[in-house]
Amino acid sequence: MTMRKDVQKIQWHNAITGHTDNRNLHILVILLMICLCISGSVRRSSALGTDNHSSKNEVVAMGMSRITNNDIATAKKRAIANAQTKGIENYLLNNIHPTIPADSLQWFVSDIIPKAKKGITSFKIIGEEQNRGTYTVMVRLKINREIIRQYLEAAGLLHEDMPVIKVLFMVSETRNGKRSYWWKDPEGYPPITLTEILLAKTFQKRHMIPVDRTSVPFDINRYKNLTYFDLQDTDLVSWAKILPADIVIAGYTLIEKNRVTISLRAIDVKNGIEIYQDRQTEAISGNSDTDSLSSIMEQILDRTASKIAPVLFHYVRSGQKTVYLINIELTGVNSFIQLKAFKSFLKDRVAPVKSLRQTDWGNIPSPLQLNRR
Repeated sequence: MTMRKDVQKIQWHNAITGHTDNRNLHILVILLMICLCISGSVRRSSALGTDNHSSKNEVVAMGMSRITNNDIATAKKRAIANAQTKGIENYLLNNIHPTIPADSLQWFVSDIIPKAKKGITSFKIIGEEQNRGTYTVMVRLKINREIIRQYLEAAGLLHEDMPVIKVLFMVSETRNGKRSYWWKDPEGYPPITLTEILLAKTFQKRHMIPVDRTSVPFDINRYKNLTYFDLQDTDLVSWAKILPADIVIAGYTLIEKNRVTISLRAIDVKNGIEIYQDRQTEAISGNSDTDSLSSIMEQILDRTASKIAPVLFHYVRSGQKTVYLINIELTGVNSFIQLKAFKSFLKDRVAPVKSLRQTDWGNIPSPLQLNRR
């Protein structure tokens, strides 16, 4: 054993002092390089492992703000908010479908990012600087991944699992007193209205598939009783089965001289029930040409679709559980306090009730819509 150690010492001594042949020196250099590579790889893997672990729930971002009126505190606060926005933007871009921000920038900026910022649980300033009237901060954000995931999943934005939803639009358009709706004469393939064009564009940005009514040959025996203007929900579902679709978006667009009103309802085809409704009115100021009207209508539909889309994705993803809707019309309710007390009673004391929605009927006190599972 002692002799072997002595031999090794001599070999190392020879290698260092040059007393060895070229072949042994070449082998020694190769072994040394291998050892260095392995050591570097281990250190690098360890560092990457640490970074990956921290990147799962931490984001580093930089934010800036102009210093006005020598108000350092306000500039710092704005810089931190700017860093939080940038941080959550980067986090979302790494976790959602890559085409969403490009296809639906307004939705991404005005709706997705503000809601996702609620997933920031804490932050720490790791650097700050004032330079030429600008305050810059670097912060480390701690992200609650589960909150973000739940929100993205409910909105149908997860890259890994986006459900396919086919939508049939049955929305009439009344303009200058003239009413248009395609199901009046489906075989005649009436021209596509501005409402239909904008609906298809808006919901396509939300990664839904609009059903093309012009690409389907119609059988008059299947739709002859479905051409009335005001169809019942069962009739709307019948149309969705003919074309076919998963969801029907029904309602109307009323274009008047000084305003536009769009009312939409989402109906699940499988269960034949309404799962969402929304109505919005926007004033038309100044020029009311087609371009201005289109812009106003698109803004209304963007706001509406931003609220409808998450509901539809969540509903479809949950397996379309059976939902029972009960309309309750209240009489003798003279104050909001009474209405609030009744709603609280239904939600707190009636176990099967999952949600309550108050629907509007002009200036008439609205009935309550009761959702039971």
